[in-house]
Amino acid sequence: MSSVVAGLGAVLFIAGCGAGQITQTDTQEAAINGAAANAGTLAIRDAELVFPEAVSTTESGQPVYYYPSGSQAIAELVIVNEGATDDELVSVTSEAAGNVSVQGDRDVVQRSTLVIGPIGEDVNADLPQSASVPPPSEEQVDDQVGHASIVLEQLTREIWPGQSVPVTFTFKNAGSVTVDMPVGAPTHSRVTEEHGEHEDSSSSH
Repeated sequence: MSSVVAGLGAVLFIAGCGAGQITQTDTQEAAINGAAANAGTLAIRDAELVFPEAVSTTESGQPVYYYPSGSQAIAELVIVNEGATDDELVSVTSEAAGNVSVQGDRDVVQRSTLVIGPIGEDVNADLPQSASVPPPSEEQVDDQVGHASIVLEQLTREIWPGQSVPVTFTFKNAGSVTVDMPVGAPTHSRVTEEHGEHEDSSSSH
């Protein structure tokens, strides 16, 4: 999970709007890192969607990464309870999904964290470091960690790297908070390598 967190007011770099001005590959390279938000004593950090798999290829054979309409996207984030009272994640909704499934722990225990990520992944439970919103100190939060998965199902539209979707988290005590969750950066090097190969080819002409 990325260690760089952007606040809700972070400016999203979205590649181009004009027809014929950019390629699909250019759009893919606009992936950005997670968002942050607060609800009462709860702090949401590193909120993002997992980078999508390649769905198709361009005429030149380059892979195209995005979430097709009707598919599903996996969320990654950390919820930190900085208070002295337990809370509970009641529901998660998004206008970009027909349904949002939540599996695993829902309790956000006082002075602990709830890590959201893909099922079966060895999630790093270290708290994120944020320049805009400092994480709680070791004195504020214990090392107890819960784990859960959140999946946006039946996507109502295509979602591309560089774009974000609003996701609303509702808690029993802290209430609701909406986070604009961006598509995260790729964990693989394929996009970077392909871009480098393209530049090498261009320089040889």
